[in-house]
Amino acid sequence: MPKTKKQTYLLWSAMVLVILLTGCGPTKVKEDNPEAEQHQEKKPNELSVKDKNTITEDIEALFSETWDRQHYRIENISVHFLNEQDEGDKISIDANISYTMTLIRDPADSPLIRGMKEALAKIKPDDERKIAQDMIDGYLKEKEPEFNQEQQLSLPLKVEVTNNGNSDLEYQLLYPVTNGEEVTLHPAREYFLENFKEDEAAQERMGEDMVNEEIARAKG
Repeated sequence: MPKTKKQTYLLWSAMVLVILLTGCGPTKVKEDNPEAEQHQEKKPNELSVKDKNTITEDIEALFSETWDRQHYRIENISVHFLNEQDEGDKISIDANISYTMTLIRDPADSPLIRGMKEALAKIKPDDERKIAQDMIDGYLKEKEPEFNQEQQLSLPLKVEVTNNGNSDLEYQLLYPVTNGEEVTLHPAREYFLENFKEDEAAQERMGEDMVNEEIARAKG
């Protein structure tokens, strides 16, 4: 059965909520010994603290590019590297990112609501206007409790570092997508920008379509 605009929006919102993150100051990998990075003995094919800090800064830059910091405030970012495995031609590492996220854009200013209001402005019959207004009020009621409320969130990434036999750090960030028991790794930047970066024009169109669909369904 084809998804309605409402179902599509709810799915998009749920996906975004899981991984929302904007860039803050770089989060460094901490060592118990403050001179650890300077004096650490790096084993063959093992990432140094400097390497992990470079990857961490890249992760934060990716999230800053994906989500508008005028809409969300992200704080207390922490990146934990674990399950480092030498696979011969590459090193595979899990990166778990935890952070706090606060929605700082008033839900009434969201492009989805703007689209709903544009649809309302074009409607003439009073009964249809009431349907549209009730829908707008319902979405605002649903979203307003999230406004300026801090949420604790986390997300996983996979880091694959090329064992190139020299000191140059070559790696890629991958985002794991689970479908049943199958896990597919996608290049993180491409996946984030395609699936999580807000397209305001598309959101406005979706808001307008959702209102029209709801009116058609109600009068169906």
